[in-house]
Amino acid sequence: GKLQCGIEIAVKRLSVSSGQGPDQFRNEIKLMATLLHRNLVRLLGFCIQNEENILIYECTENGSLDDVLSDTGRKARLLNWSTRCSIIDSIAHGLLYLHNFARQSTCIVHRYIKASNILLDAAMNAKISDFGIAKIFSSNPMEAAPTRGWGTIGYTAPEVFFNGTISNKSDVYSFGVLVLEIISGTKVNSACFHQYGRSDNLLTCVYALSSELITCMLSSGENVSGLEDALVRYVQVELLCVQGDPDERPIVEKVVALLSSTEALAGP
Repeated sequence: GKLQCGIEIAVKRLSVSSGQGPDQFRNEIKLMATLLHRNLVRLLGFCIQNEENILIYECTENGSLDDVLSDTGRKARLLNWSTRCSIIDSIAHGLLYLHNFARQSTCIVHRYIKASNILLDAAMNAKISDFGIAKIFSSNPMEAAPTRGWGTIGYTAPEVFFNGTISNKSDVYSFGVLVLEIISGTKVNSACFHQYGRSDNLLTCVYALSSELITCMLSSGENVSGLEDALVRYVQVELLCVQGDPDERPIVEKVVALLSSTEALAGP
């Protein structure tokens, strides 16, 4: 849509079947009203009237990352190697802001990092969206969730799915899965459930995909000149992020440092 002043907008209307309740809707409003970063989608306004619950966001012309990954034509046109690296960097910096700088002495854990919640503007800048279940921690960023298994299968960290333990490291795990999707151009659930036939063990699938990924992407025929080392590094960082033990995963500050570093990385 478009406002009278000419600004393009995106409207999110809460559906009864969406699974997002009024508390999550209000949580998203409260958080988004105080957050400002180039890699977070910007909330412009909202409406709560009778049964209508509407959020008004800045327009992201290229839709979600999930949309692009699902469309072979758009993926080939929009996701060259340089753009993929830029999207990964943007998401990492958005998470760094949430975990460290959004509020003094607090950590905001997004809890719902996945391809459909990464929006892409006209210049393919990535913006994190959907803060309905985000959690603010004022001290130790870890606690038990009210229910186990919350989130999307494939992106949810094992400790969240099985034990209900939420922390900043659960966001790091989801980010690692997202990196795998971006670099491979393959949606993780699709790859795991259909190609590898291991729906019971996502981590096995992630390592299987990653072991093949570096060779495939460097021999794909696409122009990767000057990006070879960076692409290998991104795959290595992804492997660090998806380790089963959250204590073995890097914090997001370390992730950002590793992505921009020229030093060699040791594998997990």
